[in-house]
Amino acid sequence: MLRADAIVVTPFAVGRGNLINLELATDAASVRPVFLLEGGEIAKRDYTEGRATELYGILRRRARGASPDAAVLVAQVTAVRPSEYPG
Repeated sequence: MLRADAIVVTPFAVGRGNLINLELATDAASVRPVFLLEGGEIAKRDYTEGRATELYGILRRRARGASPDAAVLVAQVTAVRPSEYPG
């Protein structure tokens, strides 16, 4: 994940088996631009007794951009300059 110029997180149901994806994206947001394609309430897709909702809140605050509109998100992602982030 840290080799990517940008990371896009799309809506997904989160359970114990894939919670790590949300954890990794949250950690990566401190060194890479992370963008969220928003799609409904995370609480409705959280099967981790609230941990995914908590992480998503942190990720939402750290995200470089977020939108429910894919075209808007694509514009945000393409505006990223890789030189802005350490390699």
